[in-house]
Amino acid sequence: IPKDMDLGEGVTADEAKQFVITNTHRYIPKFAAMKVGSKVSWNWLAFLVPSAWYLSRKMYSKGILSIILLVACALLSYPLAGSIVMPDSSSMMGMEAQSALVQSVLDVGTPQLILAIIGFVLELGFKIFTGIFADLHYRNHTIDNVVEIKNNSENITDDMRKKGGVSFLGLLIGFFAVQYLPTIVAYLFNL
Repeated sequence: IPKDMDLGEGVTADEAKQFVITNTHRYIPKFAAMKVGSKVSWNWLAFLVPSAWYLSRKMYSKGILSIILLVACALLSYPLAGSIVMPDSSSMMGMEAQSALVQSVLDVGTPQLILAIIGFVLELGFKIFTGIFADLHYRNHTIDNVVEIKNNSENITDDMRKKGGVSFLGLLIGFFAVQYLPTIVAYLFNL
């Protein structure tokens, strides 16, 4: 990609590289292709861990929104998990009794099962959406921030580094929030 290629709104490929910093060989060609062609692509990391990816790329509002959505989806399966695990552990249940318990919970009409399926479908749908549109979100984030920095900054190079690049702390927060927040929330609200 030529350094002076316009990726949108007067932002050149070289300016976008200064903002993206890490993994420019992946993102800058995608940004260039999005200017002239399809706005969709596939981002495996954004599909697998959307919250961590958004927060690591400093798209904080999208990262927080994805944490809220993924935690809510996970919480939808807690009643099902609780109804399977809830038998009194002090009494030993035979295999037949355990099998009957699991079968009763997994009956098609069970509300807990329906909630768990809804949670799974919503989570998968959100992850697919994120995997498809994450690069477009990042392109728009990059262009918006570079334009703002060019118009308002006294030290463009420093501001590009501060607002761009990757946040390792954001990556950790996004990953661990989705892993542990559902359990914490379920414990606090006795789900």
